[in-house]
Amino acid sequence: MSLMDALLLDEYRDPKQLWVNQRADGSKGSATINDPADGGVKADTPRQILNPISYDNRQLLIRTERPHGYSRVNPGTVVITATDTKNRSGRGPWFGVPLQITWVSEFAFTCHVTSDPEAPPDPMYTTSCPAAGGAGTLSVVAFWPVAFVPDLGSGFADYEALRIQNVVPQEYNGDVVAVVGVNASGTGGFYYRLSQVPSGATGLQGTVSKLTFRFDNALRSAPPSSLIRLGLAPPSNPFMTRGICSAFVTNVDPPADQWIYYPGVPMLDGQRIVGSGMDATTVQLGFALDPNNQTSVFGRLSSPTAMNAGEVSDLTADGAMQSQLTVPNTKGAVGIAPVTAGAVSLYGSNLRIRRVRAIHFGPQAYHESFALYISGGDVYPVHGQANNVIEDCVVERPGANNFHETTTVWPNSASGSTIRQQISANGVACVARRNYVDCKIQTPISNQVSTQPLWISNITSPPDANGRFTVDTRLPHNRDVGNLVAIAGVGQASPGIHPYNGWFPIVVRNSATSFTCQIFDIGGMTIPTPVFEQARVEVDIHGPIAYSGSGSVVEGNWVYDSMNSGYTDTGSTRDITFRYNYFSDAYTGFNQNLTDSTKDRSLSGGVPLLTGRLVEVDTSAGFQPGGADSNHYLAEGDIVEILFFDSVGRNSDPDYNGVFFVEAVVSPTRFKYRLNVDPKFGPAVAQPNAVYRAYALTKRQVIESNCVDLLPNTPLTWPNPQGCISVQGQTVLPAFPAWVLRDNVFRHTDGIPTELAGLAHLCPAIRMTGLNGGIIQTNLIDLEAPYPLQYLRTIPPPPSNPADMSNTSMSGALLRGGDFPSGGNAPDQLLDELARRIEDSLFF
Repeated sequence: MSLMDALLLDEYRDPKQLWVNQRADGSKGSATINDPADGGVKADTPRQILNPISYDNRQLLIRTERPHGYSRVNPGTVVITATDTKNRSGRGPWFGVPLQITWVSEFAFTCHVTSDPEAPPDPMYTTSCPAAGGAGTLSVVAFWPVAFVPDLGSGFADYEALRIQNVVPQEYNGDVVAVVGVNASGTGGFYYRLSQVPSGATGLQGTVSKLTFRFDNALRSAPPSSLIRLGLAPPSNPFMTRGICSAFVTNVDPPADQWIYYPGVPMLDGQRIVGSGMDATTVQLGFALDPNNQTSVFGRLSSPTAMNAGEVSDLTADGAMQSQLTVPNTKGAVGIAPVTAGAVSLYGSNLRIRRVRAIHFGPQAYHESFALYISGGDVYPVHGQANNVIEDCVVERPGANNFHETTTVWPNSASGSTIRQQISANGVACVARRNYVDCKIQTPISNQVSTQPLWISNITSPPDANGRFTVDTRLPHNRDVGNLVAIAGVGQASPGIHPYNGWFPIVVRNSATSFTCQIFDIGGMTIPTPVFEQARVEVDIHGPIAYSGSGSVVEGNWVYDSMNSGYTDTGSTRDITFRYNYFSDAYTGFNQNLTDSTKDRSLSGGVPLLTGRLVEVDTSAGFQPGGADSNHYLAEGDIVEILFFDSVGRNSDPDYNGVFFVEAVVSPTRFKYRLNVDPKFGPAVAQPNAVYRAYALTKRQVIESNCVDLLPNTPLTWPNPQGCISVQGQTVLPAFPAWVLRDNVFRHTDGIPTELAGLAHLCPAIRMTGLNGGIIQTNLIDLEAPYPLQYLRTIPPPPSNPADMSNTSMSGALLRGGDFPSGGNAPDQLLDELARRIEDSLFF
């Protein structure tokens, strides 16, 4: 190269290596090492608002998952329905009554209520309405309060971030999101949600600017298999991103053609996003809006395709729950951001999350939170998904106002439809290792607030005329005005779920052990007298797991203050190993809560066959829930329940119905199960009503060389902490057929029994339901329970009880397992350690 060329030609740029930094010169940059792309946020030139912003306090804006079909002219009325996760009907003036529609766009309309609302619809509701002309049911998202900016000449796109300034009154100003953008109502205007209830109409002054996220634009320009290097961005000046989310696809299991991408950036195959270190590079989530799905700082959605490889490493991913857009109310309570935020969510194979610090994540809406998460995705490849790893990460400082489940670390490779993932556990070789997890939250009162159950001593009832009630706690609550609390365990004498179970904003801090909460939209409701002996404030945060596959390993993790340090409640697992983990202040160390089954799935396919006691059934026709295909995805040894199966001349013949093992898989749509008795009649040729359910099970699990320090008791703790527990959703066949629990330490330091409601379950090391065999050996146990090894409802065929060998207390005393009745506190019998040793000697 000549000297002239060297001086005049542009430097070489590797098209697959991009550099991003915070630039102070305002330049966009070219993403090279010497001219990095800017990662800041830039406000475009302000545009004058030409006409007054319109607002109606009784107007609700509805966005639908697909075109709603209502006409522009005389669209009529609609009835909106809502239920929460406890299947309670939605409260407020929005639900259950006909509301007049005003057409906005093919995906949106407004409707009007007859009374002033107190607050937006609860973000824990799943909300729906009928499509026009009886064309099915639409999942929807409801927004209140909303304002409309008309006639800008050209509108903004749906979900774009905007800055509104200089409008009078001030409640219309702020950083907002265009909930409905381009050509709303046939004009160039847009709708946006307000964070305050306006005090009056607007004048003509004011401007609106679009906010451009240069960090997202830089990542959007990166090709597949690129290396994206992030420079210095401290917490005081982080990179800002819109993140990634399935925007307003409100169906919780949507088909692939309904996915709509958020304005953020999905990662592409082979991309590596590498920061300058956990403490050097911070990427913060901004303008999250979807209440029904998680928004993550980095991610790739599960549809339409998953990734083949990828990595996020060496940075802090900040979910920024404390600074997301809030919604107001008319009761004087501090507004909340009705969203769920996570750090990294990836889907595919050969994925790595390394040296990532996840902070300020959590759920304040319907979707539970997954801080660091990898899964296989909705599209199932020929050979399945495999080899996903989360390692050397830090997960801490959850959002202070989270009010339901969070899983902190979950590498997983299960793929295909939700039904397929739940049944087949088809992921392979996923690992969570050497991660540090601290579940304590930070509040204005303390930076180290435990998320463990905080027991309630009294609740005032009914609420006062303003909808406020006071909660007294048995220990200091460490919360302040503006914090949310999640209350559980409030009972009532009559059937049903008490309205005090849910989330509530604190409006008054009365003392260190008392606060006053706000409940919304209870006009006309009768509030039953609360039974609060088991009432508590709690936030359920789970430690690292790697369930839903084969060859999974969870090792070398440190977990502090987790209610469930190693937890699962969804789907089957073929085999998993927990080893070398340390759990501190654990409410439960290992918790297998497999109480759910799949939805009922049709058996109305071909003709069932009977050979002796062996029944062959067909799943190839009939209704399948959630639009799933008719394949059963079962394997030999899986557990199914058969219902409404008919024999010749008999409906729901008890000989054919019940809980059974799958004995053989004939084809993707045919399987066999063995009856418990010789049937009196043959199966009917047609089975129009027959269905089956698949129950989750963990086939092989090894828990070895872990140390579990259980949460210290107080006289006010119930139920007591437990080292390893399991429950199952059916009581006939074992959900845990092959377990090994060895060389673990289970410790508890205080030995104080509970004084609550006369319940005296002292802390056990193991309290297991559904075991069939297994080995429990050489565990060191320092707990106050007189029978720390408890096996409940053990199930034949023999040997149903596990082999206890050489489990001892700290003093060296031999501890024998007990065969307990269901829910009992004293064993029916103690297992004979000596006899088992003799049997082992003879056998081996």
